[in-house]
Amino acid sequence: MGKTALITILVSLSLTVPSLGQTLTAQDAAKLTGLRQRAEVGDVKAQSELGFMYDYGAGGAKRDPTEALKWYRKAAEQGDIGAKQGIAHMFFDGRGVSKDYSEAARWYGCPMPSAQTLTACRGTSYEDLPQGALDLLKKMKCHVSSNYDYGSAVDLNGDGEPEYQVCCNDSPHGPCDAVVIGKIGSAWTDLTAKGGVFGFTDPCGMFIVLDSHHNGFRDICLPYQCSMVSSPNGKPCVPTIWHFVNGRYGSVEYTPATPPK
Repeated sequence: MGKTALITILVSLSLTVPSLGQTLTAQDAAKLTGLRQRAEVGDVKAQSELGFMYDYGAGGAKRDPTEALKWYRKAAEQGDIGAKQGIAHMFFDGRGVSKDYSEAARWYGCPMPSAQTLTACRGTSYEDLPQGALDLLKKMKCHVSSNYDYGSAVDLNGDGEPEYQVCCNDSPHGPCDAVVIGKIGSAWTDLTAKGGVFGFTDPCGMFIVLDSHHNGFRDICLPYQCSMVSSPNGKPCVPTIWHFVNGRYGSVEYTPATPPK
C-alpha cells in the first residue's frame, strides 16, 4: 500500500531510551541535567526532548505531565512540530490534563472534531470483526501478526453501525499499514483513500473524525500524515484531510489552520 508522507512524529526525536520508567542511573542523571541546562537557555530540540522524557518517563526521568507540558509548550512556541503533537496527544488521551478533543485537534492542526463520535470510538481486534469484514480483508490480502491485531471501530456515517480502521500489514517499526472498511448498502467495501492510512494502538489514535461531513460520511483528519494535496512538497507539513466522494474517501486540498503557539 502506498503512503502519504509521514509527518515528523514525536517519537523520532533523537532519544537513546533503553526503557520507559527505568531507575535513574548516574549516566541518566548527567544526561537529564545537561538536557535541562540546554532547554533552559532556549534549545528547542532539548525542550522538546525533555517534554517527551517527562511525558513518558523515559531516559530515567520520572513521569511528570506538568513538566512535560511546560517543556512541550516552550518548544512549541518556537515552532517545533513534535512538541505540538506531544501537547495534542496529551489532550487527546487526557494524560495529565482534562481530555479535550477540540484542543487536541487545534494543536494537531485539524479542523473541528466530532467529540461525540470520538468519545464513542472503541478499540477492536480481528476476532471482533463481522465475517463480511474478515472476508473483505482476506480479498485485500491483509495479513497481520498478533503484534498488530488492533484497530478502531467508529461510526462514520451515523447509521449506528461501526466502520473499521484496522491494520492490514505489519510494519518493522512504528504504526502499521491500515485500511478503513465499511458497508455501502449491504456490501463490505474498502473505503481507504489513495495513499493509505496508519494504524495506532489507541482507539481513533491519529485518526481524527471531524464534525464536518460529505455524502453522508464524516470527514477525517490524519495529523501524522503530510498532505501531498495541500502541500505537494510536504513543506510545510500539514495534516491530510479526507472527504468521502464517489463511494470512498479521498484526500482534498484545503487551507490549513494557523497552528497555535
